[in-house]
This record gives sequence, structure tokens and C-alpha cells, in this order.
Amino acid sequence: HGVMNTDNMSILGETFDFGPYAFLDDYQADFICNHSDYEGRYGYNQQANIGLWNCKILAGSFADWVDNGLLEQSLQAFVDNYYQHYSQQMLHRLGLDTTQSTDMTLIIELLERLNRYAIDYSLFFRRLALWQTESEFSFFHLLPEPEAFSDWLNSLEKRIQQEQITDSVWLQRIQQRNPSVILRNYIAQDIIIAAEHGNTEPLHHWLKALQSPFKAHRALSKYQQPPLAHQKGFQLSCSS
Repeated sequence: HGVMNTDNMSILGETFDFGPYAFLDDYQADFICNHSDYEGRYGYNQQANIGLWNCKILAGSFADWVDNGLLEQSLQAFVDNYYQHYSQQMLHRLGLDTTQSTDMTLIIELLERLNRYAIDYSLFFRRLALWQTESEFSFFHLLPEPEAFSDWLNSLEKRIQQEQITDSVWLQRIQQRNPSVILRNYIAQDIIIAAEHGNTEPLHHWLKALQSPFKAHRALSKYQQPPLAHQKGFQLSCSS
């Protein structure tokens, strides 16, 4: 979200008015999609802090009527619930349903590697299902230095064993929880250009595909590869 300020977040905690927004291609922790956000206030790794800031501003409007201690408790509840939910969602994407004391280390070490080697974020999770197979969609084809992930993959394998599930169940979880296609910014732009020239077929094709993003969608295989350099890292304006 390019401008996740207080008037773009509802009292329910939902964000809206995605003026400048971007789909995350290569994982870049501090990625900024708003071209006028010079200080990185709404960078990707600042979104949680901005959510808390927005809640603090809301809490301040109740300061004359609500005990300060209760307001502080509410803000702490936001922090606790956010990180609990975040860790659960990340484990979910990794095909894990139980929780262990080392899980946050597993998540942090993964994000550090994704950031260091600029790995395609969505494809990484989807292709975990192909971890031990070889094809043009191979998991290791995403990694410029596969050996840098060997220790992490060993840790993941141990966690999968702790789940006491079969490989086929884990595979099914990965495929059901990580989309095979996402509407990246360059794809949206291609759809717009086609429509402006009277061709609405890409629009209808993608509308249908995005209603079932977890299916394989073999016809969209060219969009299931990492985008080219000129197709990623879009910086947008509010009018985008």
C-alpha cells in the first residue's frame, strides 16, 4: 500500500483507497511503490508500524473519555494480535499448521535470504511444492545461490516431520495456500493497453483466472515465471 495513512484505514483495521499500490515481485523488505514517498514512510517493512501509528492516532481521539491505561492495553493488543496472526499466516504458506518455539526464527531466516538474494516472493512459496523435482518451473531455478538456502531447507524439513504428515499432504497444502498466478503490475498494464485498443480478451481471461488463483492455470504458464527486469519494481502515483 503506497499511502497507508489514517484516512486510508478504517476503524475495523482494514486498508482501502489503494491509490499507488504494487504487487511485490522480488522480495525487497524496504520496497517503496509510491514515487513521492521519499523517506520510505510506507515502505513494505513499515506497513505494520504504520498500522500501529494509525491506531495510536485513533486512540488519541478518545483520550478525554477513556483511561490512558486502557488505551495502552488496546494498542498492545494490536501488536500482539498482529504478530500472532502474521506468524500463523507465514506458517500456513509454508504448509505448517502446528506451532513450535523456533517458528519465528524459521520465518525470519527465510525473509533474510529472500531479501538478500532478491527472490520472487510469490513464486518462492508456490514452487516449494516442487522442491525435490526438476522442470522449467523448478524451485531451485529461482535461487541464484541454492546452497545459501540448504540450512534453511533442512530446518523446514524437520518442521514438516514434526507435523507428522505425508509428503503428499504437505504438497497439497502448499498448492492450496499459495497462488499459481497473481495480478502483477505489468500484467495489469498489459490488460489496460489491450483494452484501450479494443481487445478485452486479456481482461476477461484474467478475471476468470483470478477467481481461482490456486489452480495450476497451465495456459498462463508464461506468467508463472519471474518477470523480466523492466516488468518489475513499479513505482506509481496516486493517479495510477
